[in-house]
Amino acid sequence: MYLDNAATTKLLPEVAEIVEQYGYAQYFNPSALYGEAVALHRRIADGRQDLAKSLGVSADTLYFTSCGTESDNAALLKVRKKRGGRVIISAAEHAAVYASAMALVEQGYDVVQCPVDEAGKVIEQAFCDLVDENTTLISVMHVNNETGAVNDIARLVALAKAKNPAVIFHSDGVQAFGHIKVNLR
Repeated sequence: MYLDNAATTKLLPEVAEIVEQYGYAQYFNPSALYGEAVALHRRIADGRQDLAKSLGVSADTLYFTSCGTESDNAALLKVRKKRGGRVIISAAEHAAVYASAMALVEQGYDVVQCPVDEAGKVIEQAFCDLVDENTTLISVMHVNNETGAVNDIARLVALAKAKNPAVIFHSDGVQAFGHIKVNLR
């Protein structure tokens, strides 16, 4: 019995067929101008549109990366934030977020961890107590990858923005997408 499908899941045969199709038969450059490439570009654009619609955003706001770790690294390390400001992460973040936050410590940021309850959900009062006018970035996962605890991201964003409207809020939503309704607006 395999119980870790949230971390990695056996590929569905239908998906494997699609991967094989685009890896071996339709491996065209979607930026080129020949017929097959233009058709592939359209299929990618249609997929981007479908994904954006399911997330409640416009397609031009989506950026594709190779994995969740790359996305977390980009969000924490590359986003423009106030030099030396406070960065808040939950105490139950994925290792990708934690490692990026520790790199921010080395760059002079004040990184603090917000306590979580026994299931891995952020304790709201502790969260509110940590957010201040110097908070520049917050990262709280939507769904805990080990316990399944769901953080109310919309509420946490509202609480943070009420104390500091300029704060940037990041959420690792890898475990949420496909399991619960996600609207990025």
